[in-house]
Amino acid sequence: MAEAFGFVLDFFRRVAATGHPEAVYPIVNWNYMPPSGSSLIHPHLQVFSSSSAPYLMRLELDAAKTYLEQHGTCYWDDLVAFEKTHGERYLKQIGRSHWMTAYAPMGVAGDVLAVVEGTRSTLDLTEADLMALATGLAHVMAEYDKMGIYSFNMNFFTGTAEDRHSRFHLLFSPRTFFSQALGTPDVAPCATFSTRRFAWLIRKKSTPCSRPDSDRSHPL
Repeated sequence: MAEAFGFVLDFFRRVAATGHPEAVYPIVNWNYMPPSGSSLIHPHLQVFSSSSAPYLMRLELDAAKTYLEQHGTCYWDDLVAFEKTHGERYLKQIGRSHWMTAYAPMGVAGDVLAVVEGTRSTLDLTEADLMALATGLAHVMAEYDKMGIYSFNMNFFTGTAEDRHSRFHLLFSPRTFFSQALGTPDVAPCATFSTRRFAWLIRKKSTPCSRPDSDRSHPL
């Protein structure tokens, strides 16, 4: 995985060096096996640079920018500090990457989030970061495999080099079928819900982990 990510990062840097107008958001998506929405069973990554952020990424970036303007700190740094202190969802640190489970997962089997400190964009990742991410993903995959869950979506979330409110992070979402007989995946209904997570940050702010229907603090 680290070698594949390294190959991809080299591609992104070559594209960025050309000054191409689409070389703004370097993104990697990984859909593994049918429950994740993949159509063919083969190893692959979706790799692209885009001048516009995908919808959920744009919600995150806008909300994190609002958070920075209101609180003077980076939401992602505060989230990592909160989770690390409270420990309920924090898993471990590997290099500069902090691994935790998500409070509001996209899938029925929970999500795992990895935030890389000191980074704003995919292009900020080092070789050591790529190895740390690959190591963490391997551990996560092995644990879900013990539960009989082998399918997942994995997505890179990135800002630009100028986005002080951004921290590179990846989201690992294990996938399964609601109905094995019908082959109905869990993707659509949970994806609809997930788009609301960062909208909460725009509508209501108290802590980096505020929840709209409660005075208690929770991570997203």
